[in-house]
Amino acid sequence: MNSLIDRSHRWIADCLQCDR
Repeated sequence: MNSLIDRSHRWIADCLQCDR
């Protein structure tokens, strides 16, 4: 289950970078 959270964290970081 930790893998799912890790993937979510990476997705959010990617979204933040895309926003910039």
